[in-house]
Amino acid sequence: MHRILELPTWLVSLVLLALAVVWFFGWRKSSVQKERELAPFAGVFALAAIGLPIFTRTLTLPTYGFCMGLGCLALATLTIYWARREGLLSMEHTIEALLITGVCGLIGARGVFLIEAWDTHFADKPPAMAVSLLEAPAQGDSLTLATNTGEPFTVTFSGEEDTLQELQTRLEEAGRTHDLLVELKTTQHRGDEGILTFERGLLLKTGARGSQAVLKVIGGSAARKLGLAPRSYTKGVDVPFATIFNLRMGGLTYFGSVIGVLLSAAIYLRFRKVSYLRMLDLVGPALPLGLFFGRLGCLANGCCWGREAGPNALYTVQFPPWSPAWSQFAREKLSLNFDPELAKQHLTPAMQDALGPLCEATPAVHATQLYEGITVFVIFLLALAFRRFLQARVGQTFAFVVLLQAPVRFVVEHFRRDHEVFFPVAGYPLTESQTVALVMFAIALPAMVYLSKRGRPLSEARAEEAAARAAAEEAAQVEEASAAEASPGAE
Repeated sequence: MHRILELPTWLVSLVLLALAVVWFFGWRKSSVQKERELAPFAGVFALAAIGLPIFTRTLTLPTYGFCMGLGCLALATLTIYWARREGLLSMEHTIEALLITGVCGLIGARGVFLIEAWDTHFADKPPAMAVSLLEAPAQGDSLTLATNTGEPFTVTFSGEEDTLQELQTRLEEAGRTHDLLVELKTTQHRGDEGILTFERGLLLKTGARGSQAVLKVIGGSAARKLGLAPRSYTKGVDVPFATIFNLRMGGLTYFGSVIGVLLSAAIYLRFRKVSYLRMLDLVGPALPLGLFFGRLGCLANGCCWGREAGPNALYTVQFPPWSPAWSQFAREKLSLNFDPELAKQHLTPAMQDALGPLCEATPAVHATQLYEGITVFVIFLLALAFRRFLQARVGQTFAFVVLLQAPVRFVVEHFRRDHEVFFPVAGYPLTESQTVALVMFAIALPAMVYLSKRGRPLSEARAEEAAARAAAEEAAQVEEASAAEASPGAE
């Protein structure tokens, strides 16, 4: 992951303390009572300044995190500005809503990723060994293995196991009673002519997981033919529970964050008695702007990459070694699912010879991050124009954003290479995100038609909100006058 800068925490703490002082005294001097109530929020900066040095001495700012921060800042700034201009929420309540929906959006983004990738990233790992068919075993060749079940067992080959599938069948038959699992590893991604599938070898595992589980290769004449070193072994891995909170490894889904934000906003706005659709119209144009900054971070991080680009591609990029995109290409080229040398970011001379030009960078791939980033920025501008000049009824702006963004996501997904799970529909392989995009479009289109015909007029909603604000201000003035009369110093 690229880094923009590294700062000592004592310097960051001083800046946070200075911000706390400026925030506190700045709002204290405000002539508006509601704004003076924001002064105590300076304590958030002060607590961060005190707590930061406890956890780390150096604060590293990765490019991905920086871009995500810019997106959140842009979203928060525009929401506060638009909410105050429309009079939907006070600044205090707007900040409160942003904090609540921000946390819930983060929980949603992480939660969906946990559901999708629990077994591969967060569950305890079994011991595993990669098997490559370097040379077909001859008749009578054997392989002696041992698992955590106890006694070693021997697999004897007939000489007919000259494919990975046949080799898998023989190993499964011999190891079934010894808790040996054999998985044929394949990878698939979208290519110019449909889904491309590659065999990446076999993976020997045990049913037991965690550090107490062991898989051993005792020896045998077939060991080296299968790429296994005699007298080698692997142990399972205990994955700490705290790993689910480690955001440095990535793992935030866009649609999960949208679900978290929308649900929490619905509950909060109902509590504050604010129109949900009005608030969606308010925030809607800022959502693609936040995604624009997020996609810039994806480009710097090397994730969400596209498939190999032809000469007619709009724009191409190449990613350096050890980026997520490069790792996929390398594993496919080496026919490996997991290799300890790759895990340590080390290439042996044999690996370098096999990779060839791939040692320097990936092939030119579609810049899908820029495709989507630039397009959603245009959607942001179009949404602003629609809200200002064309919106006539409540809810139309948010529906307009969804109607534009869902097809964009669907098309960009067609050029991406990082997906391995597809759902064939009418002969076309859909990714998870394409499926969600279709559902969102199918909901937004009739919603736009309904709102255009029967939705609440925007002018009527604004008039009622203005009347409610005037009544609230009048009630507040009466309350302040009553309090002043009841005070001891009143004449």
